Amino acid sequence: DNFLSLAERVEITNSIKPDVFISIHGNALVSSRVIRGVETYYWTSQSHKLAYYIHRSILSHINIPDHYIRKAQFYVIRHASCPAVLAELGFLSNHDDRKFLTNSTTQDEYAKALTEAILKFLDIEPDKKQKTEN
Repeated sequence: DNFLSLAERVEITNSIKPDVFISIHGNALVSSRVIRGVETYYWTSQSHKLAYYIHRSILSHINIPDHYIRKAQFYVIRHASCPAVLAELGFLSNHDDRKFLTNSTTQDEYAKALTEAILKFLDIEPDKKQKTEN
């Protein structure tokens, strides 16, 4: 359990040359415990399509407010050499979102949503056999 700087995260990412990079976060807002929802950020035009697929997939799996897809200059998505997004899956400062983010069943739904979005972005058909076994 080591902390990596933003530059180290990007250096590792770029050295392994992945097809996509997704930075997963739990948002927080000290000034309000009411605000909740999912936000997805991208920086480059190549990342916009990935952000769209991820955002739509999360909203189709999780009953959570939509805080939209936004362009932003977060370090890790700005410096990654592959399509990269930062996904804020909910607000830890909100009771309902925090329950989603800490619930293993909902975590599985987030994982399914992200997996489906990545496969769609990469134009890969999901393995039908695996789907029927789950």
